[in-house]
Amino acid sequence: MKRTCSLILATAMLLTTLTACGSGSTPSASSASSLAGSSGAADDVITIVYATPEASGMPTDTMSQYVAKKIQERSNGHIVVELHNAGTLGGDTELVSQVMDGTIPLVGLSISALSQYTDLLECTQLPFLLNNYEKEKAALDSDEFAALISEVETSLNLKFLGSAENGMRHFATKDKQITQLEDLKGLKLRTMTSNIIQDTVSRLGANVTTVAYNEVFTSLQNGVIDGEEINVTSAAMQKHYEVVKYFTEIGLYPFPAVYVMNGDYWNKLSAEDQELISQVFAEGHDKAFEEFLPKTEALCKLTCEEGGVTFNTIEDLTPFQDKVADLYSDYSARNEKIAAFVEMAQNLG
Repeated sequence: MKRTCSLILATAMLLTTLTACGSGSTPSASSASSLAGSSGAADDVITIVYATPEASGMPTDTMSQYVAKKIQERSNGHIVVELHNAGTLGGDTELVSQVMDGTIPLVGLSISALSQYTDLLECTQLPFLLNNYEKEKAALDSDEFAALISEVETSLNLKFLGSAENGMRHFATKDKQITQLEDLKGLKLRTMTSNIIQDTVSRLGANVTTVAYNEVFTSLQNGVIDGEEINVTSAAMQKHYEVVKYFTEIGLYPFPAVYVMNGDYWNKLSAEDQELISQVFAEGHDKAFEEFLPKTEALCKLTCEEGGVTFNTIEDLTPFQDKVADLYSDYSARNEKIAAFVEMAQNLG
């Protein structure tokens, strides 16, 4: 109980130090009438509406808080970032469409949310390709990833500003601990809506079940599903430790968030403003992996353990990897830039 309280206190303290722009705020009268933000005021103040589905306390939300605060500070109030988190302006699906049509200029969302418009970035979630954070960050900082992003920016009229991570995805189950490939056979596992992720779980022998995120807890509780693929941060924040008994750390795939701005809006900003925003997001990206994620993930794992969850790790992943190996060649054959990214990632060791 003391340690759980420490998690709550530590998270609250971290958010308090970073919050300066109305985390989780609902639209004000002015922003509701013009969600795209404003510029050209008497004092030359630019207000940028920034929307995310990120729940308070998650590593990616901490990154958003940091970025919003630092942009305003370093611009001496010239740029005000009006942050709306926790899905107050929509979830991933809504935010993608809104940033593309310019309704909202700046959003943060899961990388898989872009898969409804392009499959170029799905390769970042190929199973077991980027199965630790060192590999993931190196891959996201690579020239090969930049080449993919450049093509996405051109095709979707977006400006990519950075990325962060909420935590590697693993398996959490109610009644059966996963210790070998055969343990997945026939299990009803909830997966997020993503072609590559659903293909992966299906190839591993489980029965893919799509359940809305806000219904996962009751679906586990009522036996609609036997488990889920999830990160430990979400499991703790959503209190899934109350309804699952086992957490198998398998490093299935990362769960990066990406931060993008509408291309037309970006092009209207001055070169100085563009440089400042890009620099702050780059710093936030580094802090997300080096500070925000490890601190939050460690505390969340402790919370789950105190909630009665047993953690285990599968040492030999070969049987699992063999089942999904064809996905690598499938995706590599789609685009030479995807092929280059996959080859680079495989050589990270």
